[in-house]
Amino acid sequence: MSARLSGLRKLLRAEKLDALLVTVHEGDSNNVRYLTGFAGTTGVLAVSARRAVLVVDGRYFERAKKEVVSGVSKLKTDEVLGV
Repeated sequence: MSARLSGLRKLLRAEKLDALLVTVHEGDSNNVRYLTGFAGTTGVLAVSARRAVLVVDGRYFERAKKEVVSGVSKLKTDEVLGV
């Protein structure tokens, strides 16, 4: 797990938040990239005290497997939606 995710988890605990949802907005992936290393233009990152999950469009899944730091689960949107 990255030091950045660890730091975010500390902030979540300090603020008594269950989780944080970080999205890629209009192709701007700076926040997701900062936390995970993923530089794709589509994705959603959910971070809780115990888990971090990056959900990406199937087109970006192979890229996510290569770029994302360890400790972050990677899912395709169709896996989440059950399609």
